[in-house]
Amino acid sequence: MSALTPVSANVQALQIGGQLPIDVLHWGTAILPIVILLILLIGFNWAADSAAVVGMLLAAAIALTVFQTPIQTLAIAVGEGVWRPVRRLGGAVDLHGRR
Repeated sequence: MSALTPVSANVQALQIGGQLPIDVLHWGTAILPIVILLILLIGFNWAADSAAVVGMLLAAAIALTVFQTPIQTLAIAVGEGVWRPVRRLGGAVDLHGRR
């Protein structure tokens, strides 16, 4: 057993079954929607709801093109991203007794 075996095993685990490469291009494209959100919110003083739509569309486009995410997976993620705040708002209303 060589000394590099644990390191290579960790890298393979990070590659999600060896299918997703870990490099600067993929990290950069993954963080791009967050950078764009910050630029829109802070630099251009956009409203959060408008910037969120742009960020979500950009993240979806990157997921489909760069990471080749299946459309079903993307649809589930978008649905969860839309539903989670609605559910939290509904819980906040119930906690205060207002409907």
